[in-house]
Amino acid sequence: MRGLSLKLAGFLSALGFLVLLLPFAFLPLNTPWASFHFTSGDLGAVRVSLVYSGLALLLILVFGTPLAYILARRRFRFNVLVDILVLLPLLTPPLAMGILLASLYGPYGFLGGPLSRLGLPTYKHSSSLCSSPGLRCGTLLSVGSTGGLRGGTARARGGGAHLG
Repeated sequence: MRGLSLKLAGFLSALGFLVLLLPFAFLPLNTPWASFHFTSGDLGAVRVSLVYSGLALLLILVFGTPLAYILARRRFRFNVLVDILVLLPLLTPPLAMGILLASLYGPYGFLGGPLSRLGLPTYKHSSSLCSSPGLRCGTLLSVGSTGGLRGGTARARGGGAHLG
């Protein structure tokens, strides 16, 4: 019976993976390559995307990795609450996250108004491109790293500490 359930789980997993992969597999087949060309602003858009994705990644690594380490290695009074708050950006729909960020950093937002009076750009600025993806990816990094850091055995952690 166990072998049958394992085969069924494997079949369903493969079927689910295929459903997720099909749109990407057929994209090159449905693209009219003969009329495909870049316009003048396309390469600039790619450059902006790469620069701000790199900046968001740097911020995620600087702030997300220590958070994951603390959540994995330390137990404190409000640990479960911090876990929930870390997951909240991932569970919030993208449109709602955009509205929340705009209401915080927008021209009339709680932080947007005071920061703009100080001369710091908060909205209608390219730095705002890092906020929503940074929150979502930072959550993924923190959750994944926390799980990995919690999963190691004491013996493996001791060996890793001994090796440096």
